[in-house]
Amino acid sequence: MVETFDKWLEKQKSAYEKGFRERECLLLAEGAKPGIHPRKVGYTFIYRHPREIALSMAEISARIAKQIPCVSYPVDSIHICALDENDACKKTIGEEENDLDYLDREFGKRLCNAAKKVANLKIPLTVYLNDLLFNPEAVIVEGITQDSSVYDFSLSLLEACKKEGVDNMDRFPWGVHTTLTRNFGTGDVREQGQKAYNFLMQERRKFQRKQSRLSYLDVCTFDCGPRGAKFRVLERFPLEE
Repeated sequence: MVETFDKWLEKQKSAYEKGFRERECLLLAEGAKPGIHPRKVGYTFIYRHPREIALSMAEISARIAKQIPCVSYPVDSIHICALDENDACKKTIGEEENDLDYLDREFGKRLCNAAKKVANLKIPLTVYLNDLLFNPEAVIVEGITQDSSVYDFSLSLLEACKKEGVDNMDRFPWGVHTTLTRNFGTGDVREQGQKAYNFLMQERRKFQRKQSRLSYLDVCTFDCGPRGAKFRVLERFPLEE
């Protein structure tokens, strides 16, 4: 059951404040925390920023990765989650396995049908990129909205999936953030934490607030694990005429 828009906003605000702002000082107190996540594959819907905005975010991610061991996000991995497969249905696979062996083409077609119905409405979606946030595990761009359009779009996508007989695309995003890095590296975690904190504070001061008029809805397969996050686009739908 998806929470109401007001409850969703509260969850997003709590994630930004308690999950990131209140925990950023832990980089100094406890050091960086290497993430150990198994490789998982499955399906997802993602929103795409305009190319120039995605490029600027990828540049920040690359700069961070040069200074601090972590998994960076290249431009093709920069996104905002629209709707995700529930965790119980995602496949956990080995690092050397082929993700295509675990994917269902017919299932992908049904997702594309659902996306087409919603994207054809051509609803303008705007996200305000407000701040660079970090904690011991990740770096994100804080996104906020001034209305319920993005929430409503994702909810319509969920309903369209159900009409296509798809019940497991029900993991609603907790917010409109954009992930830039994950999984800080191993080694002297305290030393890395101090270095990461100082560098990320510099990046925050340079961060320029802007608005992003989302360009596309992509239906994707995802392949996420210790080596990074990759998204294979099955079909792309423009969000504007």
